[in-house]
Amino acid sequence: MLGTMDLVSEATRRREAAAGQWQQLSGGVSACAMAKSGVSFPAAKLAEGKVAALGELLRALRRPEDAIQETEILRGVRTTWEENLAEAQRTGKSRDWIAYLTGGVDELSELGD
Repeated sequence: MLGTMDLVSEATRRREAAAGQWQQLSGGVSACAMAKSGVSFPAAKLAEGKVAALGELLRALRRPEDAIQETEILRGVRTTWEENLAEAQRTGKSRDWIAYLTGGVDELSELGD
């Protein structure tokens, strides 16, 4: 497991890479505009989910909480994303929503390896 500063650096690096991937896939069109068009675009949603999950993790790592270990913070954020993904799959949410959550779970799982 990475140390806190290493985890922050790695999560930041991964978030920047995912944001670049998202930008490239979307061609500069906002997620809201894509959603309003009614066109499903799971690849872009997968990248968006990565950006969102890593952003959530980075915010959590910067909170001054009672010396919670970074592994616990990562585990907590990942568990929330895993639970949201399982619920979305169970209730038949759209494939874009599933892709978004899958992207987040994948990134958080890779960081925990």
